[in-house]
Amino acid sequence: MSVQSSASTEYAQFRETFFAECAEMLTDMDAKLERLSSDGLDPEELDAVFRAVHSIKAGAGMFNYAHLVQFAHSFEALLDRMRDGRMLINSVVASLIIRAGDVLAELVSAAQQDRTVDVNIGRDVADDLQALLSGDGLKDTGTAVPTDESALVAQSDTPPLREIRICFTPKAELLRHANEPLLLIRELRSLGALEVLCNADRIPALDAIEIEDIYLSWVFSLTTTYDEAAVREVFEFVEDDAEITMTSSLVSDGEDDGFGLWLDTPIAAVSEASDIATTPSDPSAPPKPSEMKGSDAKASGPSSIRVDLMRVDRLVNMVGELVISQAMLRQELSQISAASSVEGLDALEVLTRELQDCVMAIRMQPVRSVFSRMPRLVREVAGKLNKQVRLEMHGEQTELDKTVIEELSDPLTHMIRNSVDHGIEMPDVRLAAGKPAEGTITLTAAHVGSNILIHIEDDGAGLNRDRLYSKAVDKGVIAAGARLSDDEITDLIFAPGFSTAAVVSDVSGRGVGMDVVRRNIQKIGGRI
Repeated sequence: MSVQSSASTEYAQFRETFFAECAEMLTDMDAKLERLSSDGLDPEELDAVFRAVHSIKAGAGMFNYAHLVQFAHSFEALLDRMRDGRMLINSVVASLIIRAGDVLAELVSAAQQDRTVDVNIGRDVADDLQALLSGDGLKDTGTAVPTDESALVAQSDTPPLREIRICFTPKAELLRHANEPLLLIRELRSLGALEVLCNADRIPALDAIEIEDIYLSWVFSLTTTYDEAAVREVFEFVEDDAEITMTSSLVSDGEDDGFGLWLDTPIAAVSEASDIATTPSDPSAPPKPSEMKGSDAKASGPSSIRVDLMRVDRLVNMVGELVISQAMLRQELSQISAASSVEGLDALEVLTRELQDCVMAIRMQPVRSVFSRMPRLVREVAGKLNKQVRLEMHGEQTELDKTVIEELSDPLTHMIRNSVDHGIEMPDVRLAAGKPAEGTITLTAAHVGSNILIHIEDDGAGLNRDRLYSKAVDKGVIAAGARLSDDEITDLIFAPGFSTAAVVSDVSGRGVGMDVVRRNIQKIGGRI
């Protein structure tokens, strides 16, 4: 295999791993942000969200996803101000953080699919982030975030401007470990104004050059409000492959002359083809991320490894063949009365069944990955309809086959949306009926025998069968005067094109929901 094709394969593998990690971090982050309110987040959860955004930013920088890096940097800065108490949270800030999480997920998805990223994606959220960071408050909402104590702690403690000089001498094998100095330089630029000096003294004679080795070294001068610890994080993935020394000093009011060429020109030239060039960050950038404590960095969930699904399927097929072979062997030996053969066959059968159970369990995943998307859906739909709705979820650790879980997303989305739209009444109607203004939807997953039951229930008005019957007649779904039982009338909601909504909206009314739900559930062997 050529060097080029080998490097291409490694790049693809690293990229695949990066997006797999992004998916996990975004899912976990989404669940934590759902608990965000005007009371803020638990400090540990806030640290976890910050680390997720920081990790996504660092990985995106390695793959030249400039738009993603820039947005994540602003998002990270806001979270950091919340962590150290210089940004107090209110309902507007909480809403902005949730919106920023959505934009981050969209940018990751665009990068994964190699879609051209519209520069306007998340522009309003990015502008709001910058407005908060600069102390201007949000200009596009009815509730501006002031720059006084209600949102921002006084800025008198703004970190001083400092100059950090970095000597970076990579080992020859740096490039072989999928590290790229230019990506480090780009991330340094996101921290402040950067100057660079490249040293080529280590380049050998032409006939002694190894194509995979690196011979250059660099000296950087970074003017920033971040301290050494924050800057050192940029080099955390190359510490074992390079010699790195840093010195730091406060910048006086006088202008610093620097020592080398401004980086803007060479970096713009290098990255022009891939449209990665970014403008230098203002030296008065947001304050540094706090040092991550070792105990915080430990995974809180169960340890796991990633396994290619094709390998799992192959293992499942092999175990299936083993079960068949074991059954054939028992049949062939059924005429043999030797006790040792029977005992050995019994032991083989037990082990085969245990192996089969273990292998099948590999494909199982908790339904939490699907359930976790529903709280946001409820909040958004309820907001559009001016309703008050609370979602309660139970049995999130119930496990299903990965394929089944993937097919559950659309049906659950349709049914939860319908519960909010058609099931839960308006607050004034509920109060008039003696109910609390806030409606409740309950989503439950549980094992029932050998099956899994997904139960969706709301405390709304229920189905209006007279209205269902009338609408079905009007739309020609049934003939006028047709005699139907209550169950048959209820079943009308699954008719294609049938809807009781008076007005078509972006929430409902087109009648393309419940029939799709039934088909998708039947496709995976279920019933509704």
